[in-house]
Amino acid sequence: GPPTGKSTLLRLKAPEKVTCSSTPLELEIFLDDLEARPLKLEGINQGLRGFQIQIHYDPSVLQAESASLGSALASIDVDGDGVIPPWAPAGPHIDNEAGTAFFGGLALITGPGQSEDPGPDPVARGAPILLGAVQFRTVGEGSAQLSSSRLLLLAGGAETYQGSVAAGQVSVGAGPCAARLASMSSRESGRPC
Repeated sequence: GPPTGKSTLLRLKAPEKVTCSSTPLELEIFLDDLEARPLKLEGINQGLRGFQIQIHYDPSVLQAESASLGSALASIDVDGDGVIPPWAPAGPHIDNEAGTAFFGGLALITGPGQSEDPGPDPVARGAPILLGAVQFRTVGEGSAQLSSSRLLLLAGGAETYQGSVAAGQVSVGAGPCAARLASMSSRESGRPC
């Protein structure tokens, strides 16, 4: 259903089934709902000002390659005044051995009046907001849970939202890269130490 403003929820969305291949797989990070909160500082409005998320994945199935901010962040004018702060990416910082990718974004306040402009808010928009995406390549067969252990959402005035993340999952079936990896590992296993 539509956002209610009663909770803060991020959702990780990826294709459920893919074939192991050289085609990139994209994990989208949606802000489904944003809790309504009273304004504590005069001149500072609510709405999202920034986010950070750490994503976990199985590195034997997926390898993160890059991340990008959602294009809608630079086009959502919540109050219709024509002022939209630009967004800058934070990261990505990728560790494919550990299976973690850290990524985020921050709204830049560049001039007078922009600190008073509300940030993107799915409730005001009436629909979820795509915050960004992490691009993966498939490297093996199996099922990979895509989850998050760290989440930080910033409001105006450096307040934070307490939110939860709905995890995703992708199942990678046999394909060209799986066959290639199998032949590489069989050759490697025959090598002397």
